[in-house]
Amino acid sequence: MRILLLIFTLFLLSIPMRADETYTFTGATFDLYGPLSGCPIGNIVLGGCYTGLTANITGSFSTDLALTSLENLFEYQIPNSDVTAFSFTNNAGVSISNLDATYFDFVLSTNSQAQIIDPNWGFGIQNSNNGDGLGAGGTIGAEYSEGGGLSGYRGDPTGNIWSGPVKGSAPAPTPEPGTILSFLAALAILGFVRRRGKEAA
Repeated sequence: MRILLLIFTLFLLSIPMRADETYTFTGATFDLYGPLSGCPIGNIVLGGCYTGLTANITGSFSTDLALTSLENLFEYQIPNSDVTAFSFTNNAGVSISNLDATYFDFVLSTNSQAQIIDPNWGFGIQNSNNGDGLGAGGTIGAEYSEGGGLSGYRGDPTGNIWSGPVKGSAPAPTPEPGTILSFLAALAILGFVRRRGKEAA
């Protein structure tokens, strides 16, 4: 029994620990507009009804892809299964995270340090249950926000900043297939030795 516990302990220690890589976004400020219905004539503009309210999108997302897999990418869409968490807000009442989003995508272009570089990047997240949506893109410098009866769009290519990647806390360890096979082989050998010992006795 002690041998079995020792083998199991060694097995757990051999499991590689993976920490998520996290990117953080800070967008520039843009105006929010309301519906034209009931809008004072002096506030009607091309974008809708000028409200005087502003927004700027901030937030972050994390991926369990290895750092080396995030280097030198060009317009790479991260598989949804590899996005472990995200949370974004327009700092004006609209917030969407992986807990309530009904759609999301993250497209990256990176350098040799896995840092996101302009202009070929973009992200979009939506919660179709309440109509909220947030997103930004480097190619045209766009930011957009939709929700709470207000919407806004910015096409200026300056002012959007990405930082990271930064390692987050390590998730639960995931055994590699080779490690599992090694553990099973060790158990089989242990069982064989114990059977031989009983037969010899």
